[in-house]
Amino acid sequence: MGNKIGSDWEVISITPEGKRDWIASSCNVSVAKAAYEEALKHRPGREVWFVHGALILRKEVGPEKGR
Repeated sequence: MGNKIGSDWEVISITPEGKRDWIASSCNVSVAKAAYEEALKHRPGREVWFVHGALILRKEVGPEKGR
């Protein structure tokens, strides 16, 4: 049983130099989404991606401190 396709949901941050910085991965979409929301809070001004396989599901820049 189980999912026949890849089930890893990943959270990735992009450094200012353009390098992908792995943050978290999970087989549970809710856990991965919570990690994504936390990553945005702790990476002001940096791009954070919520990814499933080759698909980028969400891509945002963490809010600057004080906003």
